Formats: sequence, C-alpha cells, structure tokens
Amino acid sequence: KQLSDMLNSQIMKESFNETQLLFFNCIFGTEPGLNLRNKIAHNLLSYNEYSSDYALMLFITVMQFSMYELTPK
Repeated sequence: KQLSDMLNSQIMKESFNETQLLFFNCIFGTEPGLNLRNKIAHNLLSYNEYSSDYALMLFITVMQFSMYELTPK
C-alpha cells in the first residue's frame, strides 16, 4: 500500500480528527503537500534543505501518533 492509502484509510478517519488528517496530508501527501516522507526516504533534499521546520513537523507527527495505542486484531 502507498502512504496516501494509509492516510485516507477508514482507521485513520476513525482515529484522528479532521485537523490532524489535514496536517498529515500536508506533510506527507503529494501535491499540494510537502511529500516529506518521500523526500527524506529517498534522499531528495540537499543538506541545506533540512530545516528545523521539517524537524518540528516530524516531531509533531510523532507526538500525534503517540497519543494512540495501536493493537493488532
């Protein structure tokens, strides 16, 4: 599955509010999002493009996900 499939899945819609989902899509989604996961995972950013803004966005994302306990079915 692609990340966009996960971001738009029913479990995400049930687990996160509309603002959180919009935030995730802006950070990790493709156009018009930043597609940050792809840029970092595939080393598409130059050294100078890494910023405290990106670090803060990723930190906020981790904090949002840490609010939930995921249990396997």
